[in-house]
Amino acid sequence: MIGIIILLVLGFVLLIAELFVMMGTLKFGIVGFILIVIATYVTYLTYGNEVGNITLGISSVLTVLITVAGIRYMQHNEVGLTEVVEGRVNEVDPVLVAAGDQGVSFGDLKLSGRAMINGILQEVESESAYIDDKSAILVTRVTPSKIYVRELV
Repeated sequence: MIGIIILLVLGFVLLIAELFVMMGTLKFGIVGFILIVIATYVTYLTYGNEVGNITLGISSVLTVLITVAGIRYMQHNEVGLTEVVEGRVNEVDPVLVAAGDQGVSFGDLKLSGRAMINGILQEVESESAYIDDKSAILVTRVTPSKIYVRELV
């Protein structure tokens, strides 16, 4: 009897841990559910149908209540992501950078790197093979996603 109670309690503790503490891992919830099923099965084997049905009913009701409480907790406490990122990666603002602008390389440009252009640090791509750190550069062309530069000589 004590073994069955320990299995049930441990199963519910793992289920609660899954829903309220470690959301999304699924391992604790699955193991907890398996422990509850094993405890119910052992109850049927040891004590018969009447006690097994009572155990099944109580564990089913508790499992549903814990799951509903966990879902409500997640909805009301803003557990998930609520903000939408509207920016885009590698989007070049044509107002800030245009062909003909000058700048300085920020680190070595080994085909790509960073450069300070018009006071803003930008991701750039070199049209030549290699540009040293702190070299003067010239913007040769600008696409919606890249800035192409070459070294000023």
